[in-house]
Amino acid sequence: MTQRTAVFQHFSFPCLGHLGTFLDESGQPYETRVYSDINASNWGDFDTVDRLILLGSPASVNDDDDWINWMRKLVEEHLMKGKPTFGICFGSQLIASVLGAEIARLDKPRIGIRPLHFPNDPLSSGDWFCFHEDHILPFEEIGAAHVEGETVYQFEYGKTIGVQFHPEFDETTVRTIANAIGEENPYYSRLMEALEEIPASGRDRAFSLFSRVFDHMAK
Repeated sequence: MTQRTAVFQHFSFPCLGHLGTFLDESGQPYETRVYSDINASNWGDFDTVDRLILLGSPASVNDDDDWINWMRKLVEEHLMKGKPTFGICFGSQLIASVLGAEIARLDKPRIGIRPLHFPNDPLSSGDWFCFHEDHILPFEEIGAAHVEGETVYQFEYGKTIGVQFHPEFDETTVRTIANAIGEENPYYSRLMEALEEIPASGRDRAFSLFSRVFDHMAK
């Protein structure tokens, strides 16, 4: 029986990058939804979703927007039922906050390629694209976690995985998001500069990570 996978993203235009390519090439059916579309009238539609994938957002998990509260409720339901969830950046923060973590604002945003070293997980170590203003503070409720400084960059909880970085970002996705926020946005120029930093091996490393994530969620 085919599992139902719902991918939530902030923007209405395609921005799945390497993740979308991976899902298409591996033959895994999925539906793409926009975070702000979820509300009281359609929340029940997602009760039959088997796997959730939550992408990034310029919003903060700490905001009191209706859609964030509905997404929080959806994640709570999935975790309670033991259904697998994969969170990226904002998505990982949403999962972590449901599990009791504190999500704090950084002194300055982290934008661009960042070398991350995970001693217990060399396959995930390396250069990853980061674009976030908030971060997850270390907390006890999660199992295997990879922390750099005071930021949780990767964690596992049952069949659920969260990563603070953006393995899905390719050049097209970064450029599209930069154009969406506009040249007047202070982050526009930094995103455009970061295009030059994206490693040629990004696709292969992202695919390797996604394969491991989906294998973990299938356990």
